[in-house]
Amino acid sequence: MAFCVFNNTKLMNVTIVDSETLYCSSPRLPNNLWALPAEQMFYEVRVTIDGKSSTSTTFKQFSYYFDSELSGVESDMGPITGGTDSKLMGKGFMHPNVCNLKVRYGAIEVTPKSINSTFVITTSPMVNLPGAIVLSTSGNGQNYANDITLHFRDKENTFTYIQDILVDQLHPQRGPVIGGTKVSVHGVGFAPMKNIDGSENTSKPIYYRVLTESGAQIGNVTQVEDLTKDSFNWHSPPCPAESKKITLQISWNKQNW
Repeated sequence: MAFCVFNNTKLMNVTIVDSETLYCSSPRLPNNLWALPAEQMFYEVRVTIDGKSSTSTTFKQFSYYFDSELSGVESDMGPITGGTDSKLMGKGFMHPNVCNLKVRYGAIEVTPKSINSTFVITTSPMVNLPGAIVLSTSGNGQNYANDITLHFRDKENTFTYIQDILVDQLHPQRGPVIGGTKVSVHGVGFAPMKNIDGSENTSKPIYYRVLTESGAQIGNVTQVEDLTKDSFNWHSPPCPAESKKITLQISWNKQNW
């Protein structure tokens, strides 16, 4: 029977794919070796065909690293169409033996846009349904860190996909260029989160910005007022006298409008 031999002492079962390829799992690195410098956290790996005397004389080095840990997410909401850049805070992303850092949104794997020792920047992929998913990281694109708390959405590693907002009515639709007009917006999707009792949760703020016909932003990004599950209010800003109309854009995360 064939085995992979780690450190000349640990025999691991193999799956033979063809005459030149086989797979085997790595054994756990003993706790007393975790304090070693990164360059010493490795086992030599050889292959034996009969489990006894035919161990190969040549070997490869298999290196170990500590699992990365997530401690928080900035921009933890985004549309199901994807494209939300999030900052995942934590540690272990740049251990010297990490070889292929990946992030998983639920079951969908992505490659980080940028990496440093305390955070990574990732972009959410497109999904079919809204809802909260678990974020996890892998140092080799294969072994992913466990969820912090099973069957519970921990804020530290949760990203929530939301359905796009649909605006149905805007009233009034005209106002003076000096601004200050209170405008009511009606539609659906303003409360994508649910409370435990099933009622709509309107505690998550919505933000708006106003653009001129040329696409220039007027004023600052501002939080809407009087938010309910199907309506909110905002105030028109002063705009250039030559502007004939303005465009209202709304967002959950000040990023995806």
